[in-house]
Amino acid sequence: MTIDELLTYLKSRQLNNKTNNMIIVGDKLNALIDDISDVTDISFIDDDIDVDVALNIKIDLSKVSVKDILTYSLSYLKQLKLVDEYFDYTLPFNNKFDIVKYRSILQKYNRVVQLVCYNIEELSIEEQMLFNELYYYNSSFFTVISLIKDNFKTYFLTQDRVLDDRENYQKYEIIKPYTLTKGEWK
Repeated sequence: MTIDELLTYLKSRQLNNKTNNMIIVGDKLNALIDDISDVTDISFIDDDIDVDVALNIKIDLSKVSVKDILTYSLSYLKQLKLVDEYFDYTLPFNNKFDIVKYRSILQKYNRVVQLVCYNIEELSIEEQMLFNELYYYNSSFFTVISLIKDNFKTYFLTQDRVLDDRENYQKYEIIKPYTLTKGEWK
């Protein structure tokens, strides 16, 4: 996939009930973050969700702890007044059960988000295993898109489970040649 193809794909996506999560591998992907739009037009193949846009929440994992991803995302929605602004959305991410709570909040407010995560290389093995829980949990209300230089440090999760590329994610590799000119990929 080229950078242009990726950016086009992230502008409009058709989501299913399984492999919406993406791992995008390339050596200059952090420069791509600003070019990813804040929203993606979406449609659903299998679900009766009446939402036509997903919010792209960009998360720098060198600044945001894995345990704070859910709180960070909900705070972002709160700033945009897309969830109840008077409720405290502190939701530490400690295990897969916190993801269920997160999905319930998104469903309650009929919001779909794409967590666009980068600087994953900074994570320890334990943090990577917790992060992988997001990939393992398939939801129409959120997807995870990771921009990484190489592969994940591990595809394992807690309790000896392993991510499966047929069900938990699709992997893309950015192909060369590409150049960066004035903040845009050409």
